Amino acid sequence: MLMKLLVFTTLYPNAAQPHHGLFVEKRLLELIRRYPCDVRVVAPVPWFPRWLGGGRYAAFARVPRRETRSGVEISHPRYLVVPKLTWRFAPLMLVLGALRTVRGLRRQGFAFDLIDAHFVFPDGVAAQMLGGLCGVPVCITARGSDINDSPRYWLPRRMIRWAMSRAKTLIAVSGELAAKIRALTDTPPVVHVLPNGVDRGRFFPRPEAALRERLGAAGPIVLSVGNLRELKGHDILIRAVATLPGVSLIIIGTGEEETNLNRLITQLGVADRVRLLGAVDNAELPAYYNAADVFALASSSEGCPNVVLEAIACGTPVVATAVGAIPELVPSSCLRLLVQGRTPTAFAEALRTCLDDPPAAAELHARAETFGWDTTCERLRTILVDSAA
Repeated sequence: MLMKLLVFTTLYPNAAQPHHGLFVEKRLLELIRRYPCDVRVVAPVPWFPRWLGGGRYAAFARVPRRETRSGVEISHPRYLVVPKLTWRFAPLMLVLGALRTVRGLRRQGFAFDLIDAHFVFPDGVAAQMLGGLCGVPVCITARGSDINDSPRYWLPRRMIRWAMSRAKTLIAVSGELAAKIRALTDTPPVVHVLPNGVDRGRFFPRPEAALRERLGAAGPIVLSVGNLRELKGHDILIRAVATLPGVSLIIIGTGEEETNLNRLITQLGVADRVRLLGAVDNAELPAYYNAADVFALASSSEGCPNVVLEAIACGTPVVATAVGAIPELVPSSCLRLLVQGRTPTAFAEALRTCLDDPPAAAELHARAETFGWDTTCERLRTILVDSAA
């Protein structure tokens, strides 16, 4: 009999936001491609009263109530959000918004065996509440900010500890996150460390002279991929590259820091060498990784960043801050390229070292083999089956 799996997360791609939470969808699709199971996704989206002004939440109004992606049925119930007022109570809002949908699935005959939740707060806390109401076990995957940031606040920390103590299974995408989870409780729980996987059929070394020519970069190219948010440290990379004559920086991503970053580029006079490309289709990313001489990531915190795995799989060396799972992903021979100081000077030095003496592409690609989806999904299936038992 096929396992019936309910995936619960606020971060999942949809028709209006096709790049929203691609890594969550990718894990699910890779799993069910290898190990078929009956799956439904409940991915709540925030609802904000129009009379209070929509702001960035107005975009969620375009998300359909129901849709199908890659053969998976997805429901998008709404939950109330009042910015700066209710985020600490987001788990309760999620339960109130999603409970009718979840119970409706059961009435329609989808008697799910397990809730697979992504992000401990608020999603995992809400999923544990829903699991309790439905009498179903819950598996929660911690991915980064949910453990790095949310526990700093008293009420979310209490909720996180409550959910972790009752979840059937806990997964962390890095050893660092697993250690932080154990440190949150008086009785450390069992945490399975399961890094993200990488599609080595798409991400592998290849020549990309055509893209380099199209980008118009005559010298070395540094690439960074990530949302334009302060914690990603794109400003650090811009300042670092400004001190490296002839080196170009390509940044792929969108976000609230775009205006500030453009202003910085103008101030430093590097508009001819630093470009913000905005969103790039995921299918085109392998070409950019291969066109780059170095991939750089200056984040202040991370979970298990797919972009690092993708770069390594393409044989592109990585210069990054030593946070999250990054030290676990980067080959030991490349540890000199992990930046401790997170300053423009430190990144400039590491980038110059990497450009002058890059590690072998074959060595990096071989490292990515240990993070292939076959291995990841085999372990994930075992964890989920045991959790549903």
